[in-house]
Amino acid sequence: LINNTKNNDISDLRSFLSEIGDCPAVAEHSGTIKVHVHTNRPDKAIAKSLEFGELSNIKIDNMRLQASNHIPYSSCLISLCSGNGIKETFESNKGVFALECEASMNASAGEILDAVDKYPCKNIFIAPNNKNTVLTAKRVAAMSSKKIWVINSKTIPEGIAVAKSFNPEYTPEKNFENMERSAGEILSGAVTFAAKDGNLNGRFFSHGQIIGLAGEKIICVGDDIESAAAKTVFYLLEKANKKRVTLIYGKDTDSYNAEKVSNIVLARCNDVEIEQIAGGQSLYYYIISVE
Repeated sequence: LINNTKNNDISDLRSFLSEIGDCPAVAEHSGTIKVHVHTNRPDKAIAKSLEFGELSNIKIDNMRLQASNHIPYSSCLISLCSGNGIKETFESNKGVFALECEASMNASAGEILDAVDKYPCKNIFIAPNNKNTVLTAKRVAAMSSKKIWVINSKTIPEGIAVAKSFNPEYTPEKNFENMERSAGEILSGAVTFAAKDGNLNGRFFSHGQIIGLAGEKIICVGDDIESAAAKTVFYLLEKANKKRVTLIYGKDTDSYNAEKVSNIVLARCNDVEIEQIAGGQSLYYYIISVE
């Protein structure tokens, strides 16, 4: 934490941390700046932060040692993700490790195999969390000498449900059954932008327009991000007939706008429970789940 700040231009700090490491997270609230970064040079991160104010609550962990030396179970779950907040959500569950990928989430077999080799577990579960990576994960299962279990999770919300249901103390067979069932109980949506003119399932859109998606179906096309998010939530709620919504907001939006979406939804559906997660993902303004 940076207190008694002398410089409020946190974009400069965020840019510096991006140069020396991965997953930078810099957020200012009521004069205090919270900083998080994965780097091999924590000394540089601390020195730069001192330019902005006084430091407190400094915490440095060696994640490589944690990964290699502190896995007391014979099973673990590797969950693919993009975005620091989503990574932290996955790894808040016991025995779950996140493999950060590019924004498209199309990890290569080599990247997944490196992650598999990193963890000393006999049974390793892989949650691809992307429909295009399921087959790649299955190829890794055939290549590895370890016992690999590939979960059929095709979205980040499905991956979160899988991570929550994983218990490293269960047998692999029970875990596989529980995680497959959890993935199948989630309805997923997203809000993104059109990279080019086109159409999907008969719905036309222009470059730069905002698109609300439920699975591979376009729910709405427009110019307002929060309106598209609310419309997508309404569609998923009606289709699922369920009451729990999770809004994972990306790096190009914030908690203020996520709260606007929540208020639009609650104005019509006041019995719905909504959770907000700062995912930090690219490409998608919002990733949405209903369960």
